[in-house]
Amino acid sequence: GLAPTTQPFDVVCMQRRRVARWPCLPLLFLPISLAWQSPQRGLALTVFNNTAVAGTILRSETVALPNVTHDSRRPFSATLTGTISVERDYLYNFSCFFGDAVLGYVHVDGHLVCQKGTNGAHGPTPPSVRSTEYDNPLPVLSSTAWPIRLVVVHHGSASRPTDSFGVRITRAPERGGRPAGGGEGGGKGAAWLGGGTLRKEAWLEGALSPALPEAEAQRDAMQARLSSGWAPWYDMSYTKLVRLPEG
Repeated sequence: GLAPTTQPFDVVCMQRRRVARWPCLPLLFLPISLAWQSPQRGLALTVFNNTAVAGTILRSETVALPNVTHDSRRPFSATLTGTISVERDYLYNFSCFFGDAVLGYVHVDGHLVCQKGTNGAHGPTPPSVRSTEYDNPLPVLSSTAWPIRLVVVHHGSASRPTDSFGVRITRAPERGGRPAGGGEGGGKGAAWLGGGTLRKEAWLEGALSPALPEAEAQRDAMQARLSSGWAPWYDMSYTKLVRLPEG
């Protein structure tokens, strides 16, 4: 082999060409190959073989859009995570659909935009006494990179062999008024979605990234470390012990 040297690169390159014909080419083409690599788009999907959102993973992949179909004949739980890049002067609306899931919720930049199941705003309770409110639509303030977290829990009792879940993300100029939120738990969104039509937004695919911001990833890792073992995790009764993450 050739010993390390502190000589300038062009001098070293000329010297090594006398020994081997191509030793300098990988160094020259490395920056070009890195420039060709485009950032990964979409959201990260993880499906578990239980309803605990933990344990054995059935699926782990990147999906281009937040719209997932999965085998619903057996119990499962799933997460859909990533980051959406947003632009100022727009309002962003999130219209969620959870299919036959018994529990589902979506947080965007820490805001609950919709949910189904526990603590949901179910009828026939009058709207004036419903405790659940949703931050939907969302304006763009200081941050233009919003973390997205979708969670669903399915008991496998669907009337069909597959079930779909996800969130439709649309935007409108902020000066045009505040459109109503849509989907399960989000109010009426048909007007903003064009009469309920599943319209593909051209900007959306390029705005999604499967990676969470570093601070959010660190928070998830910390929560995973802390939420483990037997403890009074169940906030409805401090006399009951629950084992996490299985519980």
